[in-house]
Amino acid sequence: MTDREIKAVDSENEKNLQSDQWRLQQIERHTAKLGHSYTKFGTGNKETLGTIPNQKGMNVHEELLKFHSAQYSSNLMCLSVLGREPLDELQVMVLKHFTGVVNKNIPPPFYPDHPYGPDELQRLIRYCPVKDLRQIVLTFPLADLTEHYRAKVSCVVFQWVCGLTCCCYFIIAISLFCSFDWS
Repeated sequence: MTDREIKAVDSENEKNLQSDQWRLQQIERHTAKLGHSYTKFGTGNKETLGTIPNQKGMNVHEELLKFHSAQYSSNLMCLSVLGREPLDELQVMVLKHFTGVVNKNIPPPFYPDHPYGPDELQRLIRYCPVKDLRQIVLTFPLADLTEHYRAKVSCVVFQWVCGLTCCCYFIIAISLFCSFDWS
């Protein structure tokens, strides 16, 4: 990894520090089970990609190549293409740029353990947003529903929890709750 790439990743990380959505995700990661892969730092910065590896005698470029060789496989990827060009033209562009991505038939990652156990649930967390926001975020950790994605099970679960008819009232109640001065 070159210094230029490390600087680009560090710059993106600095930008993310001012994003309330990213900060909330970091809180979610930080409050998950200790040692679960979900708790890992999701991006990188100068320290994690430069300073720390150098102190450990690691060559980040070689490690990146090893990771690419072991994990970069077309069967683990999805591609979405949007363009003004005709479909045939888009297809030619896609084939030109992506045909070379090899399918190594790598099994997709599997995480049998849920990131939140009984000790990590039922918490009230207050944080100071970057923007002038007043909102409440309710998080309901669910089991992995990936195999049922076509049935949109997560939508059904949400409707079951809230009740389809109460969703509007729920949003209004949250809006009123958040506009109240609690100080």
